[in-house]
Amino acid sequence: MTVHRSAQTHRPRSGHDHFDVLPTTSRVNFRHVDVSSSLAQREELFDPTLTIDLYFDVVLKATEWPTRDYSIKTLAKFLGFTWRDTHPSGAASIEWFDRWIETGDLAIRQRILDYNEDDCRATRVLLDGIRALM
Repeated sequence: MTVHRSAQTHRPRSGHDHFDVLPTTSRVNFRHVDVSSSLAQREELFDPTLTIDLYFDVVLKATEWPTRDYSIKTLAKFLGFTWRDTHPSGAASIEWFDRWIETGDLAIRQRILDYNEDDCRATRVLLDGIRALM
């Protein structure tokens, strides 16, 4: 969960390495030319002087929630968001991806895309919820 901010308000990031996503995006680019970008473009997008990690820099350090944990799933559900998949999880999405690679089943691919889109929308719901607290 990374949200852009202006360079003037930069402070060092916490222990989360934003470049963890680069190998994954490279693998996706190999299979999906329409979403390809250069390594330089991805590094620029995740430049730590222009981004904050919504989870580590904001949720954990500056908010409190009446929930059992602070996961994106828990917080977004608390704020009223629902995933289209009945059992959404990052671990499940890895399994779905492996099955899609093995089978080429377009229904599995769509499930992955829907899950990813829902995660992005849930992140926006969380960001909007945090902004409403300010």
